[in-house]
Amino acid sequence: MKKLLILSLLVLFGCSKVDLQTPESIDSQPDVTFYQLNLIAGPSGYAGSNGWVSLHLTKPSEYFKYQRVQDRAGISPLLPSGIEITISASPKEGYYFEKWSNGWTGNPVTFTINSDIDVTAVFKND
Repeated sequence: MKKLLILSLLVLFGCSKVDLQTPESIDSQPDVTFYQLNLIAGPSGYAGSNGWVSLHLTKPSEYFKYQRVQDRAGISPLLPSGIEITISASPKEGYYFEKWSNGWTGNPVTFTINSDIDVTAVFKND
């Protein structure tokens, strides 16, 4: 019985005030909206495309592991609203970049993401 009393006292007085405080409320964290970027090379999508696409974030993001992803058939990250992105397209030999599927003609092109976006690099034969 004496051991139980001593153990109870150790547990009671062993807890500090810091240990008993509640963690910071989730409500105090800033709201972050994420958008899907579907970036695809060529009309065939991921298989058999006529080139590659690359993605570059102008500033590092705590929410996206990479600052640059290069030469992929497709890239589909979730990115936080307001982040500035540069995308580029590189054609395979025998092709050239014509435009992006949404009408953009620049290559590379830089924009700020503020909605979900699907964009495909359009390549043509030389």
